[in-house]
Amino acid sequence: MSRRVLVFALFLLLAAQFFAVSAASVTVKTNKSEYYPGDTVKITGTAPAGSQVAIQVKDPSGSTVWVDQVTASGGTFSSTFKLRSNAKTGTYKVYASCSAGSASTTFKVVSRPGPPPPPPGPAPTGKEAAEMTLKDLEWLLNATDRLLDVLGNITDVSEFRDEFDDIYDMYNDALISFNSKDYGAAYSKASNALRDLEKLWRKAVCGAASDAMELARRLKDSGDSDLILIGETIEMLVGLLECQMTSVYVPVDEPAEGSGVLVLALTLKESDVEVALAVYKSITNLKAMADRIKELKSSISDLEAKVEALERERSELKKQVEQVKAQLEEAKREAEKAVEDYKKLLSELEQVKSERDQLADRVSELEQEVARLSEEAGAARGAGYMYAAVALIVGFIVGVVVGKAVLGGERKSES
Repeated sequence: MSRRVLVFALFLLLAAQFFAVSAASVTVKTNKSEYYPGDTVKITGTAPAGSQVAIQVKDPSGSTVWVDQVTASGGTFSSTFKLRSNAKTGTYKVYASCSAGSASTTFKVVSRPGPPPPPPGPAPTGKEAAEMTLKDLEWLLNATDRLLDVLGNITDVSEFRDEFDDIYDMYNDALISFNSKDYGAAYSKASNALRDLEKLWRKAVCGAASDAMELARRLKDSGDSDLILIGETIEMLVGLLECQMTSVYVPVDEPAEGSGVLVLALTLKESDVEVALAVYKSITNLKAMADRIKELKSSISDLEAKVEALERERSELKKQVEQVKAQLEEAKREAEKAVEDYKKLLSELEQVKSERDQLADRVSELEQEVARLSEEAGAARGAGYMYAAVALIVGFIVGVVVGKAVLGGERKSES
């Protein structure tokens, strides 16, 4: 049922634009004009072959009680659903829509005549009454346990769990009394436990419904189209629940030993229990879906922020790369100039080496010349010494001769 509700809700968002087409090619009707609560309603009609037909049924208060999507095979379609046992009385509206147009019809739900009074007969014995009540109690305990497990994903069920544990203790006490063949006490304990459990069931279902509606409101106020759709679907599901806190706790006295007793009837129907479980399982799945959507969109937002940061970093790196390229070009030009300077210096070095070699040759020649001059100077010094000695001897001889001549002249004068 939850899947059909969700499919129909999604379908309505897309189908509204097609409804302007004439409804002449679409018809819809029901197999009866009046039904009792719990009856099966069969909807049939005609539509273009192969078209997808959306079906919606609303109760007298305008709440949706049935949605379906079927394919018109051979130009006809049909859909069947069962009215709830506590379906509201009044006029129900049936809508059928497809791309070719839409059509509607109505039917009524009337109160079922009360059952004829049962023929007089013996009332159940204490054992039979206790056994039947214990069976109903056990079934509802299992259903309530499953319900609380599901509701734990939507609301705080710790208080409900405490009450449930107390009722389960009452059930065990009733079993002990039954196994001890104290059927009167077993019936009394089981009946009181059953009434407490029904009260707990309705309180849990209605309390969770309030929390589910609050969840739906938050999702609808989120502004996110996906979450809004989930919120609307949760509202529709909650509308399928019956939250009427009408149970009144009335203690059941222990019947007299051996007397016949009236068995306490279980007011919760199996269909009500299954619908509540199905609705809350669907709401739990939708809540998980909404949380996942929020998580994914938050991750997307974080990723977009990271992408934006990376884009900024990329832009900055691109600028740095351009700067590095400009620096490389400048370094390349400087390197080329340095190579040219190196080649020039290398040429000058070769020239200097050549001049050095020439100077070395010249120095060698000069050294040879100096050596030769040194030899000649040495020879010249020896001749000078000889000439000086000769001059000295000649001077001495001349001096002697002159002296003798002078002395001889003086002597002659004297004589």
